[in-house]
Amino acid sequence: MVLARKGHRVLRVLAAACIVFAALYAYFYFVATTAGADDVFKCKAMVNSVVSAVRVPESVSSPGQPAVFCDREIGDLLLRPIEHIRVYGIMDSKDQDAVLNAVELARVKLNVRRVLVEFYEKENWKTWADASTGNRGGQRGPETPIRRAVVEQRRGAD
Repeated sequence: MVLARKGHRVLRVLAAACIVFAALYAYFYFVATTAGADDVFKCKAMVNSVVSAVRVPESVSSPGQPAVFCDREIGDLLLRPIEHIRVYGIMDSKDQDAVLNAVELARVKLNVRRVLVEFYEKENWKTWADASTGNRGGQRGPETPIRRAVVEQRRGAD
């Protein structure tokens, strides 16, 4: 009987510890994924550096804008952020290298640790419209990158 009670007590303590850990992880995940004004500024600056380095086609999903998008994501279980840049329509490897060089220069200037750059052949954008309400919009379909590169701070560098 005494052994059974100790086993239940250990299980309750272990369950409580798991619940506390999960709650703390969820809180820190929320904090890590919330983008501040500084994060948005850094993304826009990196997009501008890409656009100034090479000619980027116009976006299908955002007409009038270049087909380059940037956002912040969580890179691993330790909740370390990574900037994620998606570039569409740049097929030439020399132009892709020029983009990566521009991202590296911007990364150093803006003090960003890691940037994932993905190149795609084109945007897979599917539009929709509802005639009864007049609403219209679009959504991104499945896309496969043709090249991926992580631009990051090397130990002892910067």
